[in-house]
Amino acid sequence: MHEQILMKVAKFLVLLCSSIQQMRHIKLLLLATLVITSCGKNKPQFEHAGGVFSMCLDATPTTFIARDIADYYSATFTNHVLEGLISLDSKTLRPKAQLAKSFSVSSDGLEYVFVLRKDVLFHPNKAFANDEERMFVAEDVVATFEKICTKSAMGEAPIAYTLIFDNNVLGANEFMDAKAKSISGITFKDNVVTIKLIAPDLNFMNKLAMISAAISSKEVIEQKLESTLCGTGPFMYDPSLAKNAERLVLTKNTEYYLMDKQGNALPYLDSVVFYIENRKLEQLDLFEKGITQIIIELPPSRITEMLEGKIADFSSIPPKYLLNDQAQLNTQYYGFNMTEAKFKDVRVRQAFNYAVDRDKIIR
Repeated sequence: MHEQILMKVAKFLVLLCSSIQQMRHIKLLLLATLVITSCGKNKPQFEHAGGVFSMCLDATPTTFIARDIADYYSATFTNHVLEGLISLDSKTLRPKAQLAKSFSVSSDGLEYVFVLRKDVLFHPNKAFANDEERMFVAEDVVATFEKICTKSAMGEAPIAYTLIFDNNVLGANEFMDAKAKSISGITFKDNVVTIKLIAPDLNFMNKLAMISAAISSKEVIEQKLESTLCGTGPFMYDPSLAKNAERLVLTKNTEYYLMDKQGNALPYLDSVVFYIENRKLEQLDLFEKGITQIIIELPPSRITEMLEGKIADFSSIPPKYLLNDQAQLNTQYYGFNMTEAKFKDVRVRQAFNYAVDRDKIIR
């Protein structure tokens, strides 16, 4: 399920980049977590920078707390605001350094060493007494991971603990069970954080790239202000900018640390707007009116009209519309309620089993 969320977000970011790229008729236009290098208030600005990008989400994000994110909509929205030690390269989907400046893995696959960036500021927040407290440091990483390994008030473990730390990071289980005051497998010195595993995990870097492993500030965690969505990402969340409950607005982080390859400040956009709308026909209406710049999945009843009826719009130079058609990276499954009387008969269960042509599914 969480691999599906991660892949959907990566696919969305690629689609988003492609759409903006055409919209501004330029070759280089990267957005949000697709950034590659550093930025700030006084850094050079790209000549075509600015503007608003809008799109629809089928549902409202369920949480802004990274460690609890388990749905696509929360992940899509918060990925522009929160960042982890690692992110995924938008083209290869391979892990790359993000808040970590660099990383290394021991030959036995048990020890991961992350050298942290020293030029990162958390977004302004009432949790900070001054700008010095806004600096991203190793203590923020430790505080985030310890919070992930702490049960909620309801006695439940966060999603991120189950996905990343449980029976994986040395000392995480003991800390969760309150048998230790710290996680023995997580240590730091200056701006270097070391994580030790119980056994090799080839997917550990990919797990750290998930939004549920995003880093929060120690001050924000201690003051229980994580729901204010304070991160280090290229965009900031300001709930006061939303005109109604059906709209979420992100604004440019002018202190963002990354730049493009030409040394221009990132991000390029002034803001990103998400409209909460689950009706595909309404989403298409917003798209055709120019209110949104991308629609993910066309309503079935309008596919022919959009693709065949607007051929000139797709083939014009430059084209008015771009179509990105690709396979979905996800897994689907069916569950059967085994408490139903009909399934108590082993022959019924066998019938379902033999009815599935596994070879055909794979083909």
